[in-house]
Amino acid sequence: MKRGLIITGGTLDLEFAGQYLKDHSFDCVVSVDGGLKYTKELDVMPHAIVGDFDTIHKEILDEYRQIPSILWDVHKPEKDETDTELAINTAVKLGCDQLVILGATGGRLDHEWSNVHLLKTCLDQNVDACLLDRQNKVS
Repeated sequence: MKRGLIITGGTLDLEFAGQYLKDHSFDCVVSVDGGLKYTKELDVMPHAIVGDFDTIHKEILDEYRQIPSILWDVHKPEKDETDTELAINTAVKLGCDQLVILGATGGRLDHEWSNVHLLKTCLDQNVDACLLDRQNKVS
């Protein structure tokens, strides 16, 4: 089994995430748009960065663009998928069959609800996935 971590740009408790990452390892890390800020703050090196990059500071984006090993999946803001959905697709293409998604709960209810529905997309692809925060594990 290949374990993947997706870090999205929603609400993320950095203390919780930092402790969780100390206790768990992942074969692949995908950072999603504004989640790249969290990725940097958690000192995690992403394998892939996905999104339309409408919510990340240019300085952070430019810093990661200097790293040649990172796979970039860039999209226009006018698209049918959410950035998190695109990140799940990228993780699956990279061979992940287990996913933990951080930063996908809290904040905007429409984003959170969409992320819960993405778990069905994972299930349909035989991917064991969960949305995780300090108070919840949704799978």
